[in-house]
Amino acid sequence: MTFGITKSTVLTFLLIYVIGTLGEATKKPHVVLILADDLGYNDVGYWGGNHGSAAKTPFLDSLAENGVRLENYYTHSVCSPTRGALMTGRNRIDIGLQHGIIHTTQIEGLPLDNVLLPEQLSNCGYNTQMIGKWHLGFSSYKYVPWNRGFHGFYGFLAGSENYWSKWLPMARHSNIGGVDFTDSTTGPTNETWGQYSAHVYASRARYVIQHHDQSKPLFLYLPLQTPHTPLGAPSHYYEPFKDIEDDDRMKYLSMVSVLDETVRNVTNYLKDAGMWDDTLLIFSTDNGGEVKHGGNNWPYRGTKNTLYEGGVKAVGFVHGKILGDLSPAQRVNRELIHVTDWYPTIMAAADCPYVSGNSRDKLYGLNQWGVLRGERGSQRTEIVHTIDPMNRTSEIPDMRSGFNINVKAAICVRKWKLITGNPGHGGWYAPPESKDISTKSGTRGSKNIQLFDLSIDPLEENEISNEHPTVVSELLERLAQYSLNAPPVINQNTDDNAYLSWTDGFVQPWLN
Repeated sequence: MTFGITKSTVLTFLLIYVIGTLGEATKKPHVVLILADDLGYNDVGYWGGNHGSAAKTPFLDSLAENGVRLENYYTHSVCSPTRGALMTGRNRIDIGLQHGIIHTTQIEGLPLDNVLLPEQLSNCGYNTQMIGKWHLGFSSYKYVPWNRGFHGFYGFLAGSENYWSKWLPMARHSNIGGVDFTDSTTGPTNETWGQYSAHVYASRARYVIQHHDQSKPLFLYLPLQTPHTPLGAPSHYYEPFKDIEDDDRMKYLSMVSVLDETVRNVTNYLKDAGMWDDTLLIFSTDNGGEVKHGGNNWPYRGTKNTLYEGGVKAVGFVHGKILGDLSPAQRVNRELIHVTDWYPTIMAAADCPYVSGNSRDKLYGLNQWGVLRGERGSQRTEIVHTIDPMNRTSEIPDMRSGFNINVKAAICVRKWKLITGNPGHGGWYAPPESKDISTKSGTRGSKNIQLFDLSIDPLEENEISNEHPTVVSELLERLAQYSLNAPPVINQNTDDNAYLSWTDGFVQPWLN
């Protein structure tokens, strides 16, 4: 008996192979975006190990080493603005978050005239899930995450709660508040009372991954609570840090270890489900570490909610086979990247066409997908850190080159960084566990203009505005132009009686 292979059979097999290969080439990746809360630049092992930090993050170190480590990456200086930038691809000054966070009883939320990242990805077939901290407004159901593109939400809506009880006290009524925890499928719940939140979120991530329909791509947004205050972790995490005399630092580093373990567990769940090889993992902090609550940004100047590098220079990396074969040099990326860039970059990685919003269709973020893959340099040359008209050193305007220099603002253009007004605490804070490094005080004095050349002075030790008046004038003109186009600050109106509508002791939308 003989077997013959006809030309038509060969062509059929070739066609099947080509279609199969094309299908693999166009397969959308799963995207897991993990956001740590108040993680300082010196609070990960791969950096802190050389800068006096006792931080232990072996799993994060491994992901960063085998991925692409971002060493010129910036977020905004505080929580809500960074989260808003992630979701919209727009700078904080373009979404009304110039001044600060969205408060618990604030009436306004993230403006509705934006098509958020999960909405875009949902339109492209993604299962969009969020686990963790929202902090972008919840006075009305129109602002909550499950009505803004996420198919599922499991976590808390405001900004700071107890890790075990999930209790959220009101800022002006410390004995009044409620349980801030919601499952979008069932409503507010206290089923996780007594369980540490990092473990709760990892468990929920396992549930989401195990029940995901793998015929669709998954977008999992995991904004973890850790290591934000209130400080504390299950006691066995304290053991490696028991010799640290500073109690806040000891607790904080214990929480960082929990963070590392949580990320490890989530990746293991993806591996168990057979999804890891098709996953793009993005890791970022939301701002610099809060020094007065255990965080550390050494050797950079400043702390959370300041405009110095310690407030805005951020820990970040990406990991995944989709990045391709990269050389060791390409795995340490020094291109300028901003938190707003994740929106268009994820869209590009997912091959998802952008649909503009109603009123402002221009993103501040830039597509950095080719940059992360080592194919080109970043086109970003500028970052506006903020222009906060509600924070002024004087009510009497001091106009220079069209801009009021009493206003808290900062802009970086190429190597130049200009700060106006009061940028916040300006010291260089040594890690408390180090015996060889000393904290240095720093003050702006009475100066409302500060200029630094970051190419030779990344630690912002030498203020040089008097030596470069032309540069100062040009950057002030840039700030003035941005000010003209910025919408009003949204986070002003609050309702201190909101808690009266938090029925059954649960924090929830109260205007509906």
